Amino acid sequence: MTGKRVPHLFADRRVYRIALLLCGAVVLTWLAWEARNDLQRVLASTHPSVFVAAVALGVLFMAAQGMLFSRLMTKHGSQNETGNLVAAFLLSQPGKYIPGKIWSPVMQSFALKQETSFAGIAIANMELAAIAIIQTTALGVACLRPGSPLVITCALAAALSLSIAVMMLPTAMLIARASPRLTTMLRIRPPGNGYRNTPLREAIALAGVTLGANFLASWCVLSAAGSVIPSGAHAPILSSLYLGFATSMLAIPVPAGIGIREAATAGVGAYIAPGIPNSLIISIALLARCWQLAVDGTCLGVGAMLQVYLKRR
Repeated sequence: MTGKRVPHLFADRRVYRIALLLCGAVVLTWLAWEARNDLQRVLASTHPSVFVAAVALGVLFMAAQGMLFSRLMTKHGSQNETGNLVAAFLLSQPGKYIPGKIWSPVMQSFALKQETSFAGIAIANMELAAIAIIQTTALGVACLRPGSPLVITCALAAALSLSIAVMMLPTAMLIARASPRLTTMLRIRPPGNGYRNTPLREAIALAGVTLGANFLASWCVLSAAGSVIPSGAHAPILSSLYLGFATSMLAIPVPAGIGIREAATAGVGAYIAPGIPNSLIISIALLARCWQLAVDGTCLGVGAMLQVYLKRR
């Protein structure tokens, strides 16, 4: 006796992605409930003016990443002006909260009016994500030993060197040559205008600016929490945030690492800083999530204003 095969619930990828988003939201809610007492203390002690300053620094950090995105796009053959590319990058930030991990590049393509190869946009985003993971991991390692100049120097030197290498690497050509099957599967084609080398000075400047802006913005978020953070706990908590963020970026199917980032931060914090209450680390991670939401919303507005200005110029 034969019959029709009943399709699996997650056969539809959209259902699978939405399920991951809901699971992440459940984890986030559960962590907030578990840390509710410390979370109330953190929110009550947060200085609004310092938090606003942290958001401003976060927007500047995203603008620096937009400049890096512009350089990566130019490397892969984009003819767009830097201002248009930065505006498209800022406008696309809400796309990372939509299940699928493709909506940010889609929004960038729409903002650029499809004047740029979507393959180039996709590859530039992959390179940008790789640089973000490298730099965030390096900052997390550096904060593990804040009193060791050797560890800090080695971590930052590695971050700068690897970031520059990614910027100067002809990624599209390497993908096409190394794995034609992967190229076909991902529908990636090297841009027709070919590879454009990134000047070394520009690569060093962009890597240094993004690394520094990342640290300043993150430190300002911690400073906004005020006296609720014990003396000497700033570096371990910051290390937990960085390493948790880097871990969440590897959880590709989960939009913006919702829930995964906070859980990873709690796990890392429990390992590297057992003397700090885990509920406090979770509370700071949730404060950082609120900060990121504020930064991404502001970036959307700034990107829209920049785009309008460039059109009227």
